[in-house]
Amino acid sequence: MPPPAPLSDAELRRRRPLWVALSELWLDQEVTEDDLRRIARVAAASGYSTDEISDIHWREVAPVVAGNLLAVAGAWSGFDEDWLCEQAARRAGGRPPRLNLTRLWAGRLLTSEWTRLLALLPPARAEQGGEAGGPARLLPLPRLLHFSHMAHATDGQLYAQWVELLGWLEAEAAARGLAFQKVADFPDYIYRMERPYDLPTTVMSVALTTGGQPLLVAAASPRHVDLKGVSLRLMGGSKHWHLHAGQRGLLEGKRPFTRERLGLLLDGALKGVA
Repeated sequence: MPPPAPLSDAELRRRRPLWVALSELWLDQEVTEDDLRRIARVAAASGYSTDEISDIHWREVAPVVAGNLLAVAGAWSGFDEDWLCEQAARRAGGRPPRLNLTRLWAGRLLTSEWTRLLALLPPARAEQGGEAGGPARLLPLPRLLHFSHMAHATDGQLYAQWVELLGWLEAEAAARGLAFQKVADFPDYIYRMERPYDLPTTVMSVALTTGGQPLLVAAASPRHVDLKGVSLRLMGGSKHWHLHAGQRGLLEGKRPFTRERLGLLLDGALKGVA
């Protein structure tokens, strides 16, 4: 089979906002109804039919970003647009992607959000005055990704702040009678015989446990990840927090993540109300 013809410049411009919007479904954060309505408006404005939108999503976007949902500390604020669109364009019009168990499992995690998004497409088209499957009036599109806060901190700052957080976790665990256990080392340390190791700690993830059962797991992104951060997850539930490096310490969104904040999260987790 000959390779598919590359997309025209006009088609690339038409697809780009759709690729970016659909990729939000694969970020490591909760997708709200407002998020889905906004994504549906972008999809409706593209003028593609529902079948075409589904094809673009599962053939062009999902193979690129599906693994993010299964990462230890996946991207949560957005994917790099240029990288995403370059990768999606390579898959446009090609053969269906090979069955991959990782992507298949990640796709199962997304079933509910995808079903809700499809249900929101008809009202989004009606709102824009377009026919289902036909062209729709283009509306000004919101900026979907925000990277400005991530450009001000270096990888070195992130890993130094991760070391500080590890100290807080160990001390706060001891104060509450919790066990502090390493879960995994960074890949760079595991393969240190092949290249120099220069991170300030070997520890990539830890767990705080009670009664032999994990209560909270904390993990830092390995060095090869583009959009690095730290994740905190409560086990046995859906609660999780994403932190990124700031100039003076880890940030939770725009506010500093403090030791006092960590203590409150742990107290809430122990009471079952975090």
